[in-house]
Amino acid sequence: MARMELSDRPDYHTYSVFGSGSMLGIIFSNGALWQKNRRFALHQLRDLGMGKTCFEEVIQREAGCLVQDYMKHTGKEQPLPLSLGVAILNVVWKLVADMRYEMDDPRGQEAIELIFSTNEALLGGVYFFNLFPWLLKVAPPFLKTKLGYYRLQRSVGRCLDNVSEVLKDHRDTLDPSHPRDLIDQYLIQMDHNEGEATDAPYTGEIKSHRRRRDTIS
Repeated sequence: MARMELSDRPDYHTYSVFGSGSMLGIIFSNGALWQKNRRFALHQLRDLGMGKTCFEEVIQREAGCLVQDYMKHTGKEQPLPLSLGVAILNVVWKLVADMRYEMDDPRGQEAIELIFSTNEALLGGVYFFNLFPWLLKVAPPFLKTKLGYYRLQRSVGRCLDNVSEVLKDHRDTLDPSHPRDLIDQYLIQMDHNEGEATDAPYTGEIKSHRRRRDTIS
């Protein structure tokens, strides 16, 4: 995947929903931009402990909390509790935002439900707009609703609004001499490159996640 000839992504409209119409970030960017995002993120994540023995303690803690939560759900048939997703989120979120949620924290469970909802929307009828992008210009609102287009926009918008709150808190408490996580590292690099003509991956794409969303439900 690190080879340039394997670095392109399909030009799907649903991908651009996450970037306000642009293909940005590690997951949805293409070519040289994706290469630089990937290289930068991997370097910073390794410095933060990813793949190192010291990070096992974080994983073990979440595993222990998950076992304790599962013990509350024994004795009857039921779907897997959302705490499974919260535990996984905590491991990733520790590196990205230096945060964690308790297994029964409504904010953590809401984040998992949003991820599930977004994934379901991406796999639904909205995929027709990827195959036939011209439909977006001619499809009436009821068809976009039927195919889940507005549902996808709402789910992504809620995700980005939640992330915006985390970004604002990081910006307000940023100490460039003591970066805490991947978000801090991105903010520091963005500040370092501000005003410069550069094609680096950290030139402002995470400065604002507030986006206009259709109000049609």
